[in-house]
Amino acid sequence: MFSLSSRRYTGAKTKLLDSIDTSILKSFDYRDKKNLSFFDVFSGTGVVSEYFAKKKEFNKIIINDFLHSNFIIYQGFFTQDSFDLEKF
Repeated sequence: MFSLSSRRYTGAKTKLLDSIDTSILKSFDYRDKKNLSFFDVFSGTGVVSEYFAKKKEFNKIIINDFLHSNFIIYQGFFTQDSFDLEKF
């Protein structure tokens, strides 16, 4: 199965996810909150967005990136639209 973390990118934050989460928790303990938004300011591969999208506290993810190629990848991984598997 292809995943966002399998994309090879020099600036990928895959190995930093736990540290990023810990850092955020030190400033803002989101664990007892609901319906939060997460803004991934330097999204790149999108692994940080994916990490927080899987948490029950976050229901809206805002992804920022200037590369059109990354925008297409985000649409594929984050859009909840249905698709025709045969066409795919």
